[in-house]
Amino acid sequence: MLRLGVIAALTLIAALACALFRPDWRGFPLDDAYIHLVYARNLAAGHGFAFNVGEPSIGTTSPLWTLLLALIGALRLSDLRLPANLLTLLFFVASIPLIYLLAERLLRGLRARPGEAMAFGAAAALLFGAAGNPLWFALDGMETTLFVFLGLAALWTYQRRGLSPAAGLLLGLLILTRPEGALLYALILLVHILRLRRAALRDWIGILLPVVITLTWLLYAASITGTILPTTFRGKTAAFVHTGWDAPDIWRYLRDLFDYLRRFAPLTWLATILSPIPLIACALRWRASRGRAALGLLAAWWLAHLAVYTILFRFPYHHFRYLALLFAISAILGAAGAFVILSPALARAPWARRALLAAVPLAILIASWPNLRFWGAIYRHNVSHVRYLHESVGAWLRDNTAPDDTIAAFDIGAVKYYSHRRVVDLGALVDPAAAPYLADRRMGPYLIEQHADLELDLGNRLTGTDKDDGLLYHRLPIRAFSVAPYDDPLPPHSRYIFAYGILPIAPPPLTAPSVPR
Repeated sequence: MLRLGVIAALTLIAALACALFRPDWRGFPLDDAYIHLVYARNLAAGHGFAFNVGEPSIGTTSPLWTLLLALIGALRLSDLRLPANLLTLLFFVASIPLIYLLAERLLRGLRARPGEAMAFGAAAALLFGAAGNPLWFALDGMETTLFVFLGLAALWTYQRRGLSPAAGLLLGLLILTRPEGALLYALILLVHILRLRRAALRDWIGILLPVVITLTWLLYAASITGTILPTTFRGKTAAFVHTGWDAPDIWRYLRDLFDYLRRFAPLTWLATILSPIPLIACALRWRASRGRAALGLLAAWWLAHLAVYTILFRFPYHHFRYLALLFAISAILGAAGAFVILSPALARAPWARRALLAAVPLAILIASWPNLRFWGAIYRHNVSHVRYLHESVGAWLRDNTAPDDTIAAFDIGAVKYYSHRRVVDLGALVDPAAAPYLADRRMGPYLIEQHADLELDLGNRLTGTDKDDGLLYHRLPIRAFSVAPYDDPLPPHSRYIFAYGILPIAPPPLTAPSVPR
């Protein structure tokens, strides 16, 4: 009963921490959230996976998130902003008990007493649930918290029941949420194979379910785009994401990541520093434990997830939302590391144990308060940024352009959601054919191919459409939009949007060659 009370209290604290952000239930801190809403709206209306009706595409790396929103849209809800925000918050809050349970199980494996496991398990839950950066994830309108929830749920189910059909289903859904979910499946499958000599029918179901779910989606995606790879990956690497083995760039990315944590998520930074301690303790047999396998699996998942993004997708934007899983795992491992450090003091002073155990989660709550206020302000600035820039542009297009006009834009989410116009994606997230032009920083020919009537330029020359002004078309200034600057840990790539009319230059008429007499 006490355990349930602790879980309920932790969940309530996470919900109250979210309330301190003063959420805007009909706004998002990221324009990308609207991309999912557009796909979901079209899917619910019977148009299939398509950003522009009649043009099938897979411009999302999270089909499960899109499907969830489409199911809600099928209930004839005209506005998906509120459901999207409520779902992200729901999955965030639902992750808190899982972090507590995984941490408590790990701590018991490290020979913690019940009270110690409870106190440091609560600390792990608070390191994630009462931290500002993860709460920003909880209100981003994206698949971020769904991925964290499904990953933790799959790991918890596997630890309790092995690779059961339930664990297999969760792993399959995790992969549909984000492709890197396959990392946890691969690690669990490896551990399972090493532990078992023969697999029962129940094991085979758990092993094959993720494969069947993933292959079904990949075959569907290939039938639409001709490839199983997400189009978003190619677009982002063409724009500003670094990929591949480049040792200096990798070192710079990791240095910037840990400097970011130190400055803007100090409790996560501290938890990350403490994370190797339980591994070292087990390796040196300071804490020989039956939980060594669980500890190794958590650490391997943390390292694999970081390695994939460090090598393949160095994306220093969106407040590192793609690494949200690392915030959760670091909280668990960091709490275990704190226990290993403090356990000698707990053993020497049993009279003070109860006070010390109560002080650990309380200290985290007190230390979280300034960070919560800081991130609450960042969240509100980001929401205002999207509202007064991207959403305003979308509404202006709806009121000032013809229904059959084609709009070319780099940030396409809110523009499409509010304008209901055909939108050409200059960021190559929706159409992979745009990626080579974007990589060359010369999208002018693509504008002509797509018969764009109006272009929304960010003013940073990322798309290079200005290079063909006067060659392929004339850009006619129509209107400029902007937002005031503000402090942000990772400043957004756009503060301005300039609307240009696109007037193609007619090619010179072909003349017949002169024939000599």
